Amino acid sequence: MPELKRTFLKGRMNQDLDERLLPTGEYFDATNIQVSTSEGSDVGAIETVLGNTLQNTRSGGTWNTNFGLTSPVCIGTAKDNQNNKIYYFITEHSGDGSAILEYDASTAQTAVVIADVRADANQVLNFDRNHLITGINILDDMLFFTDNLNEPRKINISTFKAGSTANGPTINSTTGLFSRKDNANIPFTAEDINVIKKAPKVAAKLELSSTLIADNDFNGVGINALICAPIAITTANIDTVVTLNFKDNINSPAFFIGKTIILRAKIADDNGVRKNYIVKGIVDTASATQIGFTPSVIPQNLSSDAVNWSILVEEQDFIYKREFPRFSYRWKYEDGEYSSIAPFTEPAFIPGKYDYESINAENKSMYNHLRKITLSFPERLSTNGPPRGVEYVEVLYKTEKSNNIYIIKTAKLQTNIGIGTVDPSDPMPGNNFSGFFGSGGNIGDIVATEPNPVVTTIISGGEFTKFEITKELDGPIIESNQLLRLFDAVPKKALAQEIIANRIVYGNYTEGYDENDNPIVIENQVKSFKNFSGASSTGSADEAIGHRTIKSDKTYQLGVSFLDEFNRESPVLTNDNATVIIGQDRSHFINTIELSVKSAAPSWAKFYKYYIKDNYSQQHNLLLDRFYNAEDGNIWLSFPSAERNKVTEKDILVLKKQHGTSVPVVSDHEYKIIDISNSPPEGLRLSNLTPISSAVIVPAVSGTAIAAAGSNIVRFNGPRDNENDSFFNAVNRAAALQFVRPDITVGTSFRNDVLTFKSKIYKIKTGGSGFEGTAMGEHELYKIELEDNISSSDSWLGELRDLDSGSESAFVANTESVELILYGPEENLSLEFQGRFFVKVERNASFNVDIEVPSGQVEDNLVVLKTMPPSAVGDRVVQGGTLTNYGNQLYPSFLQSLPATPNEVRVFKKSGKWFVGDNIYSSQTIDTYTFKRTVAQMAFESAFDSSGQFNGGDADIPTNDTGWTFIYGPTDADIDEVGAIFNSIVEGTKINFYNNNKSSFSQTYTVKTLSGSTTFAAPSGSTYATKTLIFDKNFSTSDMAVTNIAGVQILDETSKDLLVRNPAIFETKAEKNIDIDIFYEASDAIEIANLDKETTLKYSNAIAFGNGVESTDIADDFNAPSYGKGVRVSSILKKAFKEETRASDLIFSGIVNSRTDVNNSNQFIIAENITKSINPRHGSIQKLFARDGELLTLCEDKCFQILADKDALFNADGSAQLTASNRVLGQVIPFAGEFGISKNPESFVSYGFRSYFTDKSRGVVLRLSRNGLTEISEQGMSDYFEDKFTSFTGSLIGSYDESMGTYNLKVGTNESISYDEGNQGWCTRLTYEPEAAISLNNVYYSFSGGQIYAHNNTTRANFYGTQGSTTVSVIFNDAPSSIKNYKTIFYEGDSGWTVDLETDKQTGVTGLTINPDLKTSNSGEFFVERENKYYNFISNDALTWTNSSQSGNLDTAEFAVQGIGNISSYSDGSTATINFANDLTFPTSLQKGDTFFYVDSSDSNKIFKLGTIASITDSTTASQLTVTKLVSDAPASGNLPNVDATDFAFFVKDPQANTSGILGYFNKATFTNTGTSKNELFAVGTEVFISS
Repeated sequence: MPELKRTFLKGRMNQDLDERLLPTGEYFDATNIQVSTSEGSDVGAIETVLGNTLQNTRSGGTWNTNFGLTSPVCIGTAKDNQNNKIYYFITEHSGDGSAILEYDASTAQTAVVIADVRADANQVLNFDRNHLITGINILDDMLFFTDNLNEPRKINISTFKAGSTANGPTINSTTGLFSRKDNANIPFTAEDINVIKKAPKVAAKLELSSTLIADNDFNGVGINALICAPIAITTANIDTVVTLNFKDNINSPAFFIGKTIILRAKIADDNGVRKNYIVKGIVDTASATQIGFTPSVIPQNLSSDAVNWSILVEEQDFIYKREFPRFSYRWKYEDGEYSSIAPFTEPAFIPGKYDYESINAENKSMYNHLRKITLSFPERLSTNGPPRGVEYVEVLYKTEKSNNIYIIKTAKLQTNIGIGTVDPSDPMPGNNFSGFFGSGGNIGDIVATEPNPVVTTIISGGEFTKFEITKELDGPIIESNQLLRLFDAVPKKALAQEIIANRIVYGNYTEGYDENDNPIVIENQVKSFKNFSGASSTGSADEAIGHRTIKSDKTYQLGVSFLDEFNRESPVLTNDNATVIIGQDRSHFINTIELSVKSAAPSWAKFYKYYIKDNYSQQHNLLLDRFYNAEDGNIWLSFPSAERNKVTEKDILVLKKQHGTSVPVVSDHEYKIIDISNSPPEGLRLSNLTPISSAVIVPAVSGTAIAAAGSNIVRFNGPRDNENDSFFNAVNRAAALQFVRPDITVGTSFRNDVLTFKSKIYKIKTGGSGFEGTAMGEHELYKIELEDNISSSDSWLGELRDLDSGSESAFVANTESVELILYGPEENLSLEFQGRFFVKVERNASFNVDIEVPSGQVEDNLVVLKTMPPSAVGDRVVQGGTLTNYGNQLYPSFLQSLPATPNEVRVFKKSGKWFVGDNIYSSQTIDTYTFKRTVAQMAFESAFDSSGQFNGGDADIPTNDTGWTFIYGPTDADIDEVGAIFNSIVEGTKINFYNNNKSSFSQTYTVKTLSGSTTFAAPSGSTYATKTLIFDKNFSTSDMAVTNIAGVQILDETSKDLLVRNPAIFETKAEKNIDIDIFYEASDAIEIANLDKETTLKYSNAIAFGNGVESTDIADDFNAPSYGKGVRVSSILKKAFKEETRASDLIFSGIVNSRTDVNNSNQFIIAENITKSINPRHGSIQKLFARDGELLTLCEDKCFQILADKDALFNADGSAQLTASNRVLGQVIPFAGEFGISKNPESFVSYGFRSYFTDKSRGVVLRLSRNGLTEISEQGMSDYFEDKFTSFTGSLIGSYDESMGTYNLKVGTNESISYDEGNQGWCTRLTYEPEAAISLNNVYYSFSGGQIYAHNNTTRANFYGTQGSTTVSVIFNDAPSSIKNYKTIFYEGDSGWTVDLETDKQTGVTGLTINPDLKTSNSGEFFVERENKYYNFISNDALTWTNSSQSGNLDTAEFAVQGIGNISSYSDGSTATINFANDLTFPTSLQKGDTFFYVDSSDSNKIFKLGTIASITDSTTASQLTVTKLVSDAPASGNLPNVDATDFAFFVKDPQANTSGILGYFNKATFTNTGTSKNELFAVGTEVFISS
């Protein structure tokens, strides 16, 4: 017979192909086997798998079963190959007990890392058997994990193991964690194990001082100067005692003795320039009213004027003088994590007394007058302070000029060391928070001072720590991104986790909280104060010390955010009503905002925080120098060049304070910039050209004007070179010219004449002498072309047409002559233009009130020296209508209107009163009324009679009061001052006149001559002295329109210094950026219980000085450090803030690098690009795995690789080129194939460069390798997996057995299946159901009942204490189209195997033992060993038949079934007697032991099995059988059914003893081994022949 043989060379199952087609070397099925193959040979060996052994040893004993827990299960595993350890996570069925255990393979001992068996309500670990932990990573000694139920977690393995030593033989909760807060070992809480770490919520308290002198409760230290009475100090006082008398008495005068003092004053030099002068000396004597000191430093050029000196004790220079320092702090945890930074303090800034006037526009009051900073840290461990795990506190410092944050102090928190001592383990000795958190109690104040101290640490009662900073500190710089880290956006939960690029990455995570449906309601109010320190007793803010404020002229938006206990923060919530308008009228106040929230807080919120939006552009202050009238009616403002970069054209300037006063400007204050010139505008520049020559000229042609308005041609007769060579030579090189017409009625020489008409200065384009025509006399004809046309204001030039002959003297007498002045090309730039730039603005309606009048500037180069009278007049004026009698003193204005022609004004004094007029009438009662009458006839002339007498009589008020204005007369003191003023009038003095409210001013008139008494004597009776002033020109027609004239101003040329001592300050108007929704942090995090209580914002953005000036920059300099709007920011969210599961997104942490001691695993800074999104159509992310610098990202329906720290550039053909990138997560590259991992991340496992996982939704198992995705379920088992994935609802637990090289996948109850990469197929099923499994250093471990089992037990196929069996099913299918008779079965291998046989037609022997030692058997079954093979014949299965169901393996076509005949009669009993016809001959094959059947013709020909034939009687007289009836399954009622002649009887031979093999197209042989030792199987075979 032919022999068919099967080996196990391919070592894999195949259940996809029809049995007839199964290839040789594959087998149909197997359980609990392991296969060894050898490529290129016929050798393939099967052996029974190893069993597993419980690993329940602990230090000092063994663990109780299940650790004493109720039905625990393992829900996650991780391994540490380097340390040969496995970490596994278990939880009770009820969820009341959870733990993480460590199995040390080196010692085979299990220890508790962390355990929590507290009641469910107090559970912190809170594991759940339905939330497998598939995201686990071990980094150094830290274990990170996430279960998509709780917060992502991180524990320090060593720390928690040390706190879990009180465990065994059952598990107890971890309680051995040391708490610095409680100074004891206590149970852990969520904050101990969460990745997210708590952070400080309250800013450090800031105390500032301008002095280091302890007893500073008096003036003379810091910036609170003492003021002495006026005294002159000169160099003659060097080394001599000078006595300074105080304006106010002082306290503690003895303090000053021996101290060095500094005296400061501003004194005008010989040029009128006010300069700062400093005198230094040592105090010798002191009393409450004066001190005596010896000067040691006195400037050489100090004026001898007596002045008020300010006095300060000399101290070290200010710290952070040119900075706005802010301070904060953060915590460093024991594992190296840093908390986010506490809210920053407001700037540690002390402004000085207002001092903003300098040629360089330097605001000296905006230097930091700071000498000491005291920081107090309010968060204490006993309340809300640093939680457990905080090891250090770092004090931080930053300035506004940089985003750098410096660590200026690192202090280690001490434990059980004692108050005021130094921890010897402190890595930064001398930087201790001595007893920072103490143990409470009143221990007094302890001061620990470092050598050469810059910081002093103070502990008050063991409650908190203070730091005193007296020198500028520096230190290491922390990452600038910490400014963006308002909180850590660690997900609330996440499904996937991995470490790549030294960062923790979470996928499919949940973030955010639900806000309330009701809108936020914020109530607020602005509170303004005027308590500026240092202000004078009169309330003037001239010397006010600046104060922090919220800047005016802005609209602010307020908002609130809510925080959980870990500082996770909502976006800013606000509404339209949460706006605050601080108008310009609050510029001179200290502004604060009070607010509260009247809407309910979200249920999750534990704290809240206020924010403020200031989305305005940077503003700058500009100091006004001078102003000039522009030709177009606007104004040129002159500013120091240092201010140039502060403005651009089209900016708007806002006037903050008046020019020359400390009065704030609160309305009508905006000026639009029209033009900016870095050099003097042409009109001003031309006025500074140098005159080089002049001559008197007349028209060139009689009847033709020299020049006419609207034309740029000038023609005239002028001198020849022999007459005026200077003019003749200059005209060809002159740059500009000007026409001046002398008044011939006054003098005979034009150079001495009073000039009446003066044209503008015009630039010359071309021209000169040599003009064709007839010259007058000996003179030359000239023609000049100007660059611009003659202005209409110079139309008078067109009237000079007549031409008379004569000499130069005749020119002078000629009424048509004019003087022409030539200017050279070189500009003589005046000092007032040097270092200045010019801004043209529109003339505002209040310009006169806020700039011109208070400043006293009347012309471009003039300043008001004195004003007469000085008394206020604005509120004492009655204009027109009914006159009101103010007591017995009524006086008219100085000038109601000016005369048209005379240029004389008389100033007189009568009976102690000063008046201005052209005449005085003795008949009038001077002491009661005095009226002035002009020489010209005025509109109110009718008020006087022809003699000049007042029509109303001596004592009556005029009856005709039209056009009159009266003012209240000056006081005697005013009169004396006016007298002094008039005594100072000399030739050349310039004056003008102004109306009652100084809204209108006359032109400037220059005194040419004086007549009358030059000195005013004391009044005597009705006599008075007079002084007649003759001016340079007649009063102009325009000045006659000035009404309500109330005073006279005495003017003077400007000095080289700034125009006024207290100049106007402009501010660039801020532009509001409506596209920016940045809100600045404006409060601490406040406990939610206080939500509806009034809170004052801890916010300021400027320094106010009480005079309208609000400064933000150091020295108000451009590009100088700015006060700033705040340090940390947030924003609103356009959509509602909701909890959101970002199923298709990834988020990653900061860097974790143990080599550099960096652990930023808790840092998730949402302001940075820390997220990556996958197209959501591919389903949620289920698993992350790092390999070869790529992050495998397995979604439900698609698989991707994300490049880490690199990116990809794609070529035209689709190929990619990798490129370096600073992106943590780069290009997302999909794998080919529409496969994912469904929702079974637990199926994933990786070994080497291969990864394995399932896609249950598609019924496949996948391998991801270098060649992409492969469906390994297609390798012979696709139908199997489709069926399993459809029916099995449990977890598909995947693992890799390193010792066997197989991927093991749990697919059902007590069923797993193994994929052998070496055999490229599924090698066996496994009949155990692990909760989890993992390999460690070539040993395979699985888990059951929460306990770990090592698969190294030589008791084969024994799993978790239950003995299993090993099977393999082989198909013999040669000649698959032919039915074959399988006669024998054999195998090569060890003994102990059984076999089951089955064809598509029949089944063979079940459980036939193949045993070489078995030679005989009661059944005749035996096997013979021949040539190392074990043989036996194949027999059918034992006969089976069930009467009730009419089923079994009875086959009537088999040879073993033979008929007997019809029954003739029977008798019943335990042994039935069956009779047949006497002539019936029984078949010769009928034997005792055969099975008797009959067919019941009366019951649908059903077949009934009656029993075993016991005896046979076969003779001519009787044909009878006795049958031992069945014990069970007998016919109904124990009796056979009715039998008649039609019932047919047959018998069946034993199919196992009477067989010729089994028939079929194929034969499936299932070999089984139930032994506990190793049993191998190398090959199996059968002998067959083709059935006929």
